[in-house]
Amino acid sequence: MKCDLEYCKNLIRSKLYDYSSKLTYLAADDEWISDKIQHVSELLKRAVELRENLIILIRGQPSSGKTYLVRSSMLNVLSNPKTSDVSDNPVHTHFIELCAYDYKDDVKCLRDLLNQLEQIFGTKRDPDSYMMVSQIQTAILHCLKLLKRNGMYLIIAIDGFELFTKGKYDCSSTTGSYSRRQGLLYFLSDSMQLKETCFTVIYVTSDLNSLDRLEKRVKSRFVYEPVYCFSDYDVTEYFNENGQSKKILENCIVKIEKDKLASMALDSICGRDRNMMSIDVGIALLMMKENDFKVKEDGGKTYFQVPVKKKVPEEKFVFEHLNLPEHCILVSLTRLHIRGVYPQTLKEVIDDLKQMVAEFPKERFALPSPEGLRRTFMELVNKGLVEWVNYTQNNIDNVKVRQSVNDPSGFGMPCRFPKYREYLQVDLKELLPTHLSQWLSMADRTL
Repeated sequence: MKCDLEYCKNLIRSKLYDYSSKLTYLAADDEWISDKIQHVSELLKRAVELRENLIILIRGQPSSGKTYLVRSSMLNVLSNPKTSDVSDNPVHTHFIELCAYDYKDDVKCLRDLLNQLEQIFGTKRDPDSYMMVSQIQTAILHCLKLLKRNGMYLIIAIDGFELFTKGKYDCSSTTGSYSRRQGLLYFLSDSMQLKETCFTVIYVTSDLNSLDRLEKRVKSRFVYEPVYCFSDYDVTEYFNENGQSKKILENCIVKIEKDKLASMALDSICGRDRNMMSIDVGIALLMMKENDFKVKEDGGKTYFQVPVKKKVPEEKFVFEHLNLPEHCILVSLTRLHIRGVYPQTLKEVIDDLKQMVAEFPKERFALPSPEGLRRTFMELVNKGLVEWVNYTQNNIDNVKVRQSVNDPSGFGMPCRFPKYREYLQVDLKELLPTHLSQWLSMADRTL
């Protein structure tokens, strides 16, 4: 029973992941994704024809179709093989896909890469045999050189690039433990400097700050082609009038209550529903016990009941554990909400904080740098306190946004602070410095 339970859990999690990635099952006729696929395909085809080394970094919000983009581009390359410009012989392209979340550290990922490379050559060796890191790297480099000698080209896709940007001494809660090293990134980037190799590495990540954490040795070799994913969609495309999912995966049906669909549509404006749904259900599956797992069969179909309970902490408890830079951003966003300034962006927040410094000159050294504010701002987005807003679908107050919603830096992307009224009701005098509380009270008087 325990084996069946684990199998069912993994099955539901994989189905939900595919379901939450809209572009996996909906018609791929959106103009934006078609352009992205064509662009990435052309980059790969050129690298294959010229037998060049290439790094592609694909960034974007969770569930924005990054994995779909990689796989669709690869299908275009594999389905249309071309001869190399270097020789008249056709180039045999091989594709290896790795997921960083499946490995304890980058050494395990390197070991799996070696195992898949040896499968290409038909080498038989015990995959669990002990090897030192230097031996693994030497064997991988030998395989890469053999690929070029035999007229073959290799494309490696690594999902979860941000996990390999953790420094040895960077042990904060936001960047993970020191066991995550950057040795894999350095090794692959350094191998591209050799004339005896020709391969492409596609890194996929939803962390916009991952490049800021690269070590100098990696940055000096990390020359990449940037690709940014951002998808707009209508959540009602998921379901029919009865609340049953349409255009869904084979043998996978998702139902939703009609009263929940309205709140889900509101969350879709901020791009939260698909990601949060899969995360919440995934956590519920991990916490389930054998007695809680219920299976129901009806009409030849099998239904799995997964109770999802999510405890939302009180706003006061959340606000009490924020640091000063986070309070600076929330104070400015609250002021923008009160004053009715639209769109609310990080750029507007920085301008508001500059006005605060002009009002309180003695506090000019207490204000973080714009880059530091951007990192803090992204952390607030990850925590769910600040949300992205798509004004093209949310026509509140007939707001027209000229800034690009595809801004990968985050400075010009519209956002909102949904809990700004609750933030005002908390006794902020105990949490904020005097100048911040006074700056907030200046806008509070206009309510």
